Parts: sequence; structure tokens; C-alpha cells
Amino acid sequence: AEELARVSLAAVLAEARAALARGDRVAALAAIEPLLASEGPDPAVLSLQGEILEAQGNLTRALAAHSACVAAEPYAPGHRLRRARTLVAMGQFLAADLDVAALAPAPEAGDESVYLAARVAEALGRSTEALRRYRALLRPGAPWTTGEPARLADVLLRRSRVLVETESYAEAVLHLDEVLRSDPDRSEARFLRGLALVES
Repeated sequence: AEELARVSLAAVLAEARAALARGDRVAALAAIEPLLASEGPDPAVLSLQGEILEAQGNLTRALAAHSACVAAEPYAPGHRLRRARTLVAMGQFLAADLDVAALAPAPEAGDESVYLAARVAEALGRSTEALRRYRALLRPGAPWTTGEPARLADVLLRRSRVLVETESYAEAVLHLDEVLRSDPDRSEARFLRGLALVES
């Protein structure tokens, strides 16, 4: 019976993930609703619920789902990563900092945990850490930005902001030129580039 329940759970989760991948968030949520109604739902179900709610923009409920996962499995890094992502999206950087610290991302990993750590460091005014972590995301082969032009532009722009704040104007201009080559109408990049040139 236990094996059958595991297979059934896996099948429902696969169906819900497939719906989410198609962009059908309503069908994804409907697929897991019966599992959520059970007493003490499986953390895998709660985690997927959080991802679906996040995709719907319902960050408050997504945070509750991810927090329930962390409470059930406090040492599972995936739960902390998803909660940190939601907290960053909500602008709750002090709370996100606790999850990022628990993840202890190595800068050389160049993955989402490093990106979230950089965002938190930037928001909390830890410029040196933010610059170091953003730089790790720009190295060749970094999983977060490789083959992801929108993510690359985002990291370049965010790192440029910190460089301008720390008066490292020449490096900021190099990053901003790269952003503007791919998106000439990016107004923030144009503004920061002008500011960096005036101040340098």
C-alpha cells in the first residue's frame, strides 16, 4: 500500500509539473488540490504548490507553502532556495539573508543560490560581497547566465549599479555597454552609463 501511494504521488506530481511547464497553472494547482487536502501533505506537494503560486504571482501564499516545507525538512537546500527566491521577490531581504546563509553558496557555483546571495548583499548594502557574487555569475560557463541573455543583462545591470555606488565607473561603463549592445533601449542602463561618464 505504501509503495502504491508513492507511485500515485509521483504520478500526480508529474502531471502537475507537466501542466506548469505548459503554463497551465490552474490545471497544475487542480492536480495537487486533493493531496493538499490530506492531513500533513507531503513536502514535495507543498513545494510544488509554492512554485505554482509563485508563478501565479501569489507570493504570500507561496511563502507560506515554502515555509511549511522548510519546517518539515529544515536541512533540504531546495526548500530554503525556493523560500529565499520568494522572499527576494517580496523585497524581504533580511529574512532571505537567513536562508541564503543556511545555503552557504560557494561563489564559484555560479547558480541561483549565488544570484540570490548577490541580490541580498546588494539590498543590504554589502557592496564588496555583492560585487564578488555578481562577478561569479559572469564567468564563462556559470549555470545561471550561460545561454540566458535576459539573466546575463540583469546581472550586468545589477553589478553596474553597485559599481556606480562604489565609484568604480570605468568597469560599470564596460558592463553597461554590453547591456546596451543587446538592448539599446534599456533606459536604466543609459542613465547609469551617463552618470558613470559624468562622475568619472
